[in-house]
Amino acid sequence: MLTDIQLMDRYYVRHRKAIEFAVGIYQGRQTVKGVTIAPVFAPVARAYYSYDRDPLARFTEVVATGMSESKEEGAAVVLRNYLIAGRDKNLSARAGKDRNTIYKKAEVALNAFLKGETIQRLGQMTTEVELFPLPEERKK
Repeated sequence: MLTDIQLMDRYYVRHRKAIEFAVGIYQGRQTVKGVTIAPVFAPVARAYYSYDRDPLARFTEVVATGMSESKEEGAAVVLRNYLIAGRDKNLSARAGKDRNTIYKKAEVALNAFLKGETIQRLGQMTTEVELFPLPEERKK
């Protein structure tokens, strides 16, 4: 039986390029406490297999800076605002429940961003279905 560390290592090796893409976007940039966090990187890494890299990089840039160029990029700003407000209310990526909530909100925001859909707020918006399945999770 494999340990958790061994499973994580295998997962990382299998998805290294996607993970390094998502995290690498921030190299050399100033990070924002409570905003540039793993539950926001994760949907980007998962979407790496299904979407062009430029829109994924643009999403993370808008989330990090809050600077959008069009209303179609607003979903990233909405996510940023949610995270900043949550930071002030002690929402933490370290707490399991919060981490899952942040992940689901980031996933919804990224999906809307990639489709050019506008959203006003994340509120209760989440999904129970994985919007960015990994290659091994896709139905055959």
